[in-house]
Amino acid sequence: MLNHTTLLNLLVRRYMLKSYLEIGVYDRSLNFNKILCSDKVCVDPAVSAGADFEGTSDEYFESCDRKFDLIFIDGLHHEEQVEKDFDNSLLHLNPGGFIVLHDCNPALEKYTHVPRDNKIWCGDVWKFAVMVKTLKGVRNVTADFDHGVMVCWVDETKEATEEPVIIDWKYFSQRRTELLNLVPVNDIIKYLPDAGSSD
Repeated sequence: MLNHTTLLNLLVRRYMLKSYLEIGVYDRSLNFNKILCSDKVCVDPAVSAGADFEGTSDEYFESCDRKFDLIFIDGLHHEEQVEKDFDNSLLHLNPGGFIVLHDCNPALEKYTHVPRDNKIWCGDVWKFAVMVKTLKGVRNVTADFDHGVMVCWVDETKEATEEPVIIDWKYFSQRRTELLNLVPVNDIIKYLPDAGSSD
């Protein structure tokens, strides 16, 4: 099945990534156990998740003194928390590494409600996701599948750009391709940095 696990392992193989951090596990068998990195750590506050670090991502990053080649953010789907996880991930990312965000392109507004009131839930991750392309030093592309999987990497030559003026659901729905750098998943390699390069 083509999903975020497939894309994460594509990155692992293409860039020979060795270390992996997963924020938000839920069930290790769904994604974490399938990632091909030899050095893996997962974080989740729920006892049932069986995470390596049983606690919040904030608590983990506060205690973490290492860096990773690949970081997958799929924890609390609230805009403010995703932004904190992203900022912390940048501080814990090895040169040439990648940060991947899940649930950036929800198909329906009912999937985005906070607090959660629907079986399918992306939260309001999209509100932070649309800001990523404006950040200085960060490039991104979003695969148009599996609720939107955004791949981000550091490029020191990238300048900050102007933020979107108004972000509401209607605005997002009409401009999601531009706002997320949304591309068909089968074309994503065309938009990623050359293997062996971070820019």
